[in-house]
Amino acid sequence: MVIELIGGVGAGKSRVLRILREEYGAAVIETDQTAGELERKGRAGYRRLTEAFGEGILGADGELDRKKLAEMIFSDQTVLERVNGMIHPLVWEEVYRKVEEFRKNGPQDTNLLPLLVVETALPEERKEAGSRGSQEDREQPEDQEQADGRESRKDQEQSDVRKKPGDIYDEVWYVYTLEETRIGRLMESRGYSREKCLAVMERQPTEEEYGALADRILDNNGDEETLRRQIAELLGFCERQLQECGWPH
Repeated sequence: MVIELIGGVGAGKSRVLRILREEYGAAVIETDQTAGELERKGRAGYRRLTEAFGEGILGADGELDRKKLAEMIFSDQTVLERVNGMIHPLVWEEVYRKVEEFRKNGPQDTNLLPLLVVETALPEERKEAGSRGSQEDREQPEDQEQADGRESRKDQEQSDVRKKPGDIYDEVWYVYTLEETRIGRLMESRGYSREKCLAVMERQPTEEEYGALADRILDNNGDEETLRRQIAELLGFCERQLQECGWPH
């Protein structure tokens, strides 16, 4: 089963992922990390960015200077749009490849629930065009780690391998957290001002937009035990569905 986990910055998706990993053995794709690795030296995203903006965005080690790029992005909306257009398709192509691989091979331990979770703040793959599909917080690209695996310029010419946008998931789960709670978390964990929190959140879908995409909603306004019970309930439902389909084999 493949689940997309969506929710805005500060919603606490990392808490949900930790529970799914540690307690259920879930495989996880974090699209922020996927985007970040694409921007490493020699990768497709790196090539696109340096061709577009020149070597001035590189550090002394030849790697992307993420702080410089972040400053450019947040001082000019058109730069953000260009970066989105270059990186976004690569991210979702890689996500789709990994999902297909998981569906084909499943987990290494066949006794584990065959569960893959794709985490993203911006589920832009459902749109024909738009922002970078996975950057929870684009002004902090230094935290990103990603993988591309495409070593030639052919990646710029290949069409998107995905089928219909959004059709790769069996379920979409939305991590719902009150705006004020999210702001408080960001101010505490990242040292953001309230103004910066609001500016970042304004770039992301609204609560209503997230909810419209979701099959299930996890309320993450309480303590971790409450969240854990919700996850157990949802996964129990998923496991029953899988058993009806003949799992475990």
